[in-house]
Amino acid sequence: LDILIFLFDNFMDVEDAPPPERAVLRQALEEAGFAAPALERALVWLEGLTGDEGEGMPDVAAAAKEAIRVFSGQEQARLDTDVRGYILHLEQEGILSTRQREHVIDRLLALDAEDIANRLGARGVTTAATVQGALDSIEAHRPTVAVLDINLGDRNSYPIADRLAELKVPFLFATGYGEQANLPQNHRGRLVVQKPYTLENLARAMDSLGVGPGEG
Repeated sequence: LDILIFLFDNFMDVEDAPPPERAVLRQALEEAGFAAPALERALVWLEGLTGDEGEGMPDVAAAAKEAIRVFSGQEQARLDTDVRGYILHLEQEGILSTRQREHVIDRLLALDAEDIANRLGARGVTTAATVQGALDSIEAHRPTVAVLDINLGDRNSYPIADRLAELKVPFLFATGYGEQANLPQNHRGRLVVQKPYTLENLARAMDSLGVGPGEG
C-alpha cells in the first residue's frame, strides 16, 4: 500500500499528463528504496486501473456523484480509517473514477487471498491485474489451481475461466458483489467464494476443489 500511495502522490495527480511509462515508475520506486518483489506486484496491480472502463463491471459509475460510499463491516475490518479516507480522497480529487475506486478496494481486499494462500502452504502465488496478463501468465506457467475475481480490472474474468477449463485446471470464482453473481451458462455450478476472504472459507473452497495443502 505504501508503494501505491507513493505512486498516486507523485505521478497520478498531474492534470492532462499522459500516464508515465512502466520503466519510469520502476526507476522512481527503486530510487525511493522499495524492494523488488513488492515493487513488481504494485506495478502489475496498477495496470488494472488503466483499461477501458465499463466492460463487465457493475454500473456503479451511473450513481449520482453526491452518493456516499458506505464500507461494509468486513471492508472496515480489512481497510483501516486512514486507507479508506485516502481512497475517497483520491476519488474526490478526480484521480480515481468511481469504477477505479471500486477496483482499488477490490484489489486491496484481494491481497488477503495471497497471504492466505501462502499460509495454506502454496508453493508460489502469481497475481495478474488484467485479463491479458492472466492469460499470458497461464501460458508461461500453468497453475495447479486458480482463484478468479469475477471482475478483473475493467473486464470480467470469464475468458480466463474458459482457458483454465480447456486446460483442466481447477478454479473458483470470487466476488465482492454477493450471491447475485450471474455466471455464464458454461460456468454455472462453479464454486463462488465471497470476499473479503478468510482462511476458513478459502480452505473449504480448496478442499471442495480437491486441492491439498502445498499445491499452487
